[in-house]
Amino acid sequence: FTQPENTIPSFLKQRSRWASKGYYYSGFFLVFSSLVVYLVNLFLVIQTFFILFAVNMGYNLLVNLGVKMSIDLIFLWIVSRFFQKQKLFLYALPAQFFHIFYVNFAVVNGFCGRKLSWKDRPIH
Repeated sequence: FTQPENTIPSFLKQRSRWASKGYYYSGFFLVFSSLVVYLVNLFLVIQTFFILFAVNMGYNLLVNLGVKMSIDLIFLWIVSRFFQKQKLFLYALPAQFFHIFYVNFAVVNGFCGRKLSWKDRPIH
């Protein structure tokens, strides 16, 4: 069990370290599901910026966001019940909006960003 980080910068560093391990994943399902999660979140960020140029993209964004959030919330509800942490589920909906952006940040920073370290040891 990994303890959560106490600050937002340390949380983002932790997630970037985890994302940087993607180079070493070998299982098909793990690689596939990680790629799908990243691409869906990247697609939603790209769609958000397209709204600035084409207002009619707003409907598509809302539909895609609704589908993503529905799938995530069903999964999170099942997991929260399994671990008997249903009270934490109350944070799931607001966290969805941050999740979209921090996943993209963590992947880009983990694969292309500055050198990462863990317990004062460099990674990569």
